[in-house]
Amino acid sequence: MLSSGRVGGAALLAEQYQIIKDAYQAEGVPLENAHITVNRFCHITDSKEEGLRFAENARYQSRLASSLRRRQEVMQGTVLVDQPFPDEPSLEQIHNDLLIGDVETYWRCRNRGREAGRRDPCLPTHPVHMCFSFKVGATPHKAAMRSMELMVARSGRGSSGRSAHSLAAAAE
Repeated sequence: MLSSGRVGGAALLAEQYQIIKDAYQAEGVPLENAHITVNRFCHITDSKEEGLRFAENARYQSRLASSLRRRQEVMQGTVLVDQPFPDEPSLEQIHNDLLIGDVETYWRCRNRGREAGRRDPCLPTHPVHMCFSFKVGATPHKAAMRSMELMVARSGRGSSGRSAHSLAAAAE
């Protein structure tokens, strides 16, 4: 089972989780069988400007996907035009709802949930697997590589011992 939350925050993920729970309950299937995977846009940066650019790219992709999902495509020749979708949040709200910012803030959020006995307040779907989309829209390849490296290096979760910018340097 895959849940993305699109450009929404924890509330939308919680809503999606409830839909999954209700569907499994209606079918008499244990929720543990859902094996939920969460796919989220993620960009690790200390720059608010860079974070907002990433949020803009996520919004662009979500607009295209939404128009296709709703069968309300707007075309200019062979190009699909992005149009705001119903109840589209502001760019600032998208920035705040997605995993955008410094890695310390992200891990503090996750650790607060563990201390409180919850699996993860940032991800209320209780996933068994996480999939991060670091490259979206016109996000530069180097920025996506740097974001991945910073998540691994600064979080203390990496085992390679490589410097925080080694993957970005290798991508040049």
